[in-house]
Amino acid sequence: MMKSAVLAFLALATSTWAFSVVANQEKLNQDNGTEVNCTEYTKVRNETSACPRNLNPICGTDQNTYDNECLLCNAQIEKQQDIRKLHDGKCEKPGTHNN
Repeated sequence: MMKSAVLAFLALATSTWAFSVVANQEKLNQDNGTEVNCTEYTKVRNETSACPRNLNPICGTDQNTYDNECLLCNAQIEKQQDIRKLHDGKCEKPGTHNN
């Protein structure tokens, strides 16, 4: 009986640890975002470029919505920050919902 209780406890502890590792990795990926390849938008390093007017919104790791990747790349240069793509679509501000 005691062995069963110990094994059940170990199984529970191991599964809880495994789920927390996966959740932490997802959170880390979300915080870090995905690097955008800005070389196709900027001919000269550290110079902004004229961007196309296509609307393909992305959310940056700075919690700002950019109309497209080119504009995110320009913001990286202007703000001198490593802004990455958090996800496709508009950023959701706390307390709001996208429809």
